[in-house]
Amino acid sequence: MDYWSKIDCAARGSSGKQIFSYSHARKGGKRTESVAENYLVCGVGEEIYAFDVIQVREVLNISLFHRLPNMPDFMRGMINVSGKAVSVIDLRVKFGALAADITEKSRIVLVDVVVGRRSTVVGILCDQVYEVISLEFCEIAPPPDIGVSWRSDIIRGLGRWRECFVIVVNLNKLLSCLGKPVISRVSSV
Repeated sequence: MDYWSKIDCAARGSSGKQIFSYSHARKGGKRTESVAENYLVCGVGEEIYAFDVIQVREVLNISLFHRLPNMPDFMRGMINVSGKAVSVIDLRVKFGALAADITEKSRIVLVDVVVGRRSTVVGILCDQVYEVISLEFCEIAPPPDIGVSWRSDIIRGLGRWRECFVIVVNLNKLLSCLGKPVISRVSSV
């Protein structure tokens, strides 16, 4: 049986002002190659990343981080979201760069991910959130083959936004490490 599922999302800043909004529909709960998909475009350092809006819950202003003992370096800390502890990943550190200072443009993107066999909510620290864009399947090139071994599975592909490359991230793969869930140790605290 075919059906359309519709997903609506709106993010608001601390002042209550809407930061972005999108509405996404897909037929039969599955995507087709002929349909454009929506991605949230974010800046981290000099790079631009895109997250599938299907996995985006909301975009938050920066809040107080709580560090736990023995947390991996790329974990910025835990935040309180509606009374629940949510882990926040610093993408700069996860990708091998140094952590940067928080600015007024910094945001936490809450995403739904599947880590191991369970679904969880994780925050991703971004330097800036730009907008939601649509990309056709044919507009996303596969990850480049650079002839050496590297974790290309975390990249769904490369797209274009304005005049820049956009790295389309596979969030589920990003948050797994060596086949073992990285988040499960922290999120269950």
